[in-house]
Formats: sequence, C-alpha cells, structure tokens
Amino acid sequence: MSRAARKSPSAPAGRGTGFSAVEAAGAGAFAARMLVSWLAVALGYCAVFAGRLAWDATTAPRDLAPLGIYTACVAAEMLLLRRRALDTDLRIFEIVTFLVGVGMDVQFRMGAFSGAMSGAKLALPGGFAAMLASYALFCGGRWRHLERLSPLCYLLSLAAMASLLVFGRRFRGGLYLPGNVNPTEIAKPLLAVTLAAFLARHGDGMRRAFLGLPFPKPRSLAWLAALWLPVMALAMAVRDLGLALLLCMTLAATLAASTRRGGWLLWFAGGICAAGWIGWRLPGHVHARLAAWIDPFADPTGSGWQLLQSFSAMFAGGIWGAGIGAGLPVEVPIVATDFIYAALAEELGAVLCILVLALYAALAVRGFMGADRPGGKFGQALAAGLSAVLASQALLNLAGVVKALPLTGVVLPFLSQGGSGLVSMMLAAGLLAAVESDNG
Repeated sequence: MSRAARKSPSAPAGRGTGFSAVEAAGAGAFAARMLVSWLAVALGYCAVFAGRLAWDATTAPRDLAPLGIYTACVAAEMLLLRRRALDTDLRIFEIVTFLVGVGMDVQFRMGAFSGAMSGAKLALPGGFAAMLASYALFCGGRWRHLERLSPLCYLLSLAAMASLLVFGRRFRGGLYLPGNVNPTEIAKPLLAVTLAAFLARHGDGMRRAFLGLPFPKPRSLAWLAALWLPVMALAMAVRDLGLALLLCMTLAATLAASTRRGGWLLWFAGGICAAGWIGWRLPGHVHARLAAWIDPFADPTGSGWQLLQSFSAMFAGGIWGAGIGAGLPVEVPIVATDFIYAALAEELGAVLCILVLALYAALAVRGFMGADRPGGKFGQALAAGLSAVLASQALLNLAGVVKALPLTGVVLPFLSQGGSGLVSMMLAAGLLAAVESDNG
C-alpha cells in the first residue's frame, strides 16, 4: 500500500486522537516495542543497583538518576515520534535506544556514573537530543540541503581534526581536548555528507570498470584524492590509526554501495594488506600493534596484557555468563571504552552478545537498504555513508576484542563510555532515519 493511500483522509479516525486507524495501530505497536525495550533495560539496571546495595555502603538512591534520565529521554522520544510510525523506519530508533540502554547498564556496573555531573550522565540526554534534533531538522526531504552545505561540512571536519594538533593533550595514547572531548567523532558524519555530495557529482566517473574491477575516470579519481588525502594526513598527524582505518572502510563501503561495484572492497583489502606489510617491516607504533595481535603471549604482561585479560573475561562468561555483578570485568584495562563487549560476555554470556551482534547487523542492513531505494544519488550515497560509519566502527571494535583484527582504539557505538562518541553516533543515526524516511 502506498504512503498516500495509508494516509488518506477517508481512513477511519481513531477516537479523539487525530490518527487514522492504521496510524493508531502503527503508533501503538511502536509504543509497545519501546516499552518492552525500556522494561528490559530498567530490569538490568535495577539488578545492578540491587547488587551494589549488598556490597557497597556508598550506594544511594541518587545512583538511580541515570535510569531516570534514560526514562525521560525515551518518553520524549515516544512523544515526538508517535505520529511517524508510517513515515519513518522507526526500527532505527528502537535499535539505537535499546543499545544505548544496554550500554548505560554496563557503564553503571563499571562505575561510570560516579559524581554529581559526570560526563556519562550528560552524554545520555545530549545523545538523545542530537538524534531527535537531527531527525526533526532534516526529515521531510530537508536533508537534501546538506548537499549544498557539503563544503562547509568538509571544512568543519578538517577543523575538528586539526584542533587536536593545536589544543590536544595526550591521554592513553590518543589526543583529546580538555575534558577528554574527541572532536574527530563529529568529523565522521560530516565526512559522510561530504563523500555523498562528491558521489552525487562524480558517481558515474567512479562507476567505470575494467574486467569487473573499478577503474574510475582520471578526473574523478583526482577529485577524490584531493578530497581524501588531507583527511588521511590529519588522521596520521594525530596518530589515530583507528580513525584512519575507519574512514577508509567508510570510503570503500560507500563507493561499493553507491556505484554497485563490489570491487572497491577488493581494492580496499589490497591497500590495507599492503599498508600492514609496510607497517610490519618498519619499527614503530604499527609494528607494536601488529606484534601484540599476532602473538599476545609474547609479552603477556605488557603489550599483550589487555587482549589476554579480555580473552579471560569472555571465556569465564561462557554461554550464559557469570551473572550481573558476579564477574570481574574491571580487571580488563580500559574496559568501559575499548572492551565493553568483553564485560558483556563475562557477566551476561554469549547469548546476549549474539543479540547485540544481531542488533548491529539489523541496523547496518536497514541503513544500507536506503542505498537501493529511490531518492537521488545524494540520498543513496548519504544513507550508505552513514550506515558505513556505524557499521565500520562496530566491526573494528568487535573484531579487535575477539582478535579477528588488531586493536585500533575505536569504541563500540552506543555501548562504550564516551560523551562525544555517543552524541556523534546518535546524531548520525537520527540523520540516517531522516534520509530513510524520504527514500522509502
């Protein structure tokens, strides 16, 4: 049934709601799913709170504040989206909201919400505000204006990365602004907009192929190099290899989805293998990362300690987990950010971890579906780019934790502790939902 037919004024109206019967049914189903999701999150949070009451004398009712903030944010989200059940793919909001709730529970278990105005507490309303504001601002086709604003988005992304060189301070091997703010997080959705605008203009030139492999026109390739080389140079200047790899993955996935040329993924894989071989042959940070990945037991109390502790936590969890509060996930270094997945595996087991993986996969699939829908070249490329940002970040983190790839320092979207990362990823999700609402 077409969208126009579903919203026909001849449809029977619900009693006193202003909805048609179909709209009321869609809104009711959305509300029911959100309530079930909230209940699961609330039960998990209360279980952690009850466990802390038993062994921590400093636990007080004020520790329930994050759950109250999350509840208020979910209620506001349901109120604002109640009329959008037929216009928007609300599953994106449902998946993101549940993942954020799970992340809140785990972070509370890790003690992330200590302090009256901790960054983790502020990130929750900030993330929801960013997601809902980006959707409200750009839904109804208004996201098309971003194509004209793409030069500004590009300059802002370069400025965000360059600010680390000027004002950044070193912390745990990375550069951060005061307050441990990472401005490169906002550069990710901004660069997705920039890349989408580039493909809207040069997509045909990038689609040219020879023997099944992409061989773009020299003019289009030159424009892409001029666009992307400054980004890579800044990523290397701040020594953020995870950011450089994530942006390259985003570039390859967006090109493949927009041009319908899967060979771009082969070019990317070949380039990464070549870069890895060069990094292995040269002494330095890349060589140390690769050595710890290949054989963490070679330096079990040094470079391999973090990965080995993560393995120990996941193996201890088994299928069903040790139980909430019964594990020792805090023994894993930097567990609240880089290794939040290991904390989930230890206390809640492989079953919940599989559920989390399924949710990330569903989010990626729904996002990339936008690249196959009518909506213009820019809309298709923007849906692919935003989906690639979210999927690449999740893949890099999860693959690093399970030793499928070297550790990159990339956090897990929506679950890991980190204010700027949570806000930027939720903003990207809201913009993706806005694009999907008009492409569908």
